[in-house]
Amino acid sequence: MSVRVRFEKKEGCYVLISDFFDGTFSELIMCHQVGHFVNNCNFYGVRFAKMLEPLMDRRAKLERTKRLHQFLRDIEDEKMWISEKLPLAQSTEYGNSLLSVQMLQKKNKSLQNEVDSHEPRVISVVDLGLSMIEEGHPQSDEFQKLIDELNTLWAELLAAVQARKDRLELSELTQQVCSFLCTSRFY
Repeated sequence: MSVRVRFEKKEGCYVLISDFFDGTFSELIMCHQVGHFVNNCNFYGVRFAKMLEPLMDRRAKLERTKRLHQFLRDIEDEKMWISEKLPLAQSTEYGNSLLSVQMLQKKNKSLQNEVDSHEPRVISVVDLGLSMIEEGHPQSDEFQKLIDELNTLWAELLAAVQARKDRLELSELTQQVCSFLCTSRFY
């Protein structure tokens, strides 16, 4: 059973117990105001507190586990996303005409926009990992390695996109010069 499902079940139990005791407490408070069952009110209050404490501990433990699994999944998703985009940024196709170069520049600009819009997601995943490290999680060393890998891949992608942009600009200039020379020969 997944962590999310267990968390939702425990959350449901917590709500049911809380609702039950809220109703019971209001009845007991009314009885207390009237002067009846004072001992029962204290008994139920202590009993509820004893039941609530393990539930809250379990809830906190499930939330930490959910956070851990979410971080590990997110970091792998981000690494996979980068590995999908990196070949596009490292392509050695520079076009063989001015039109093809301009088309490749548009594709690279689109890739640049996609990378720029994805950056907040990478930052949030890194921040989540760093916050778990600061909390002293037992797997802090592993988290730091994963964060370092992600940051390295991210920097590599950013550099590759920029290098591709520079190479395509150079290719465009080369195609413009070739086009100019070819047209000027015939006139």
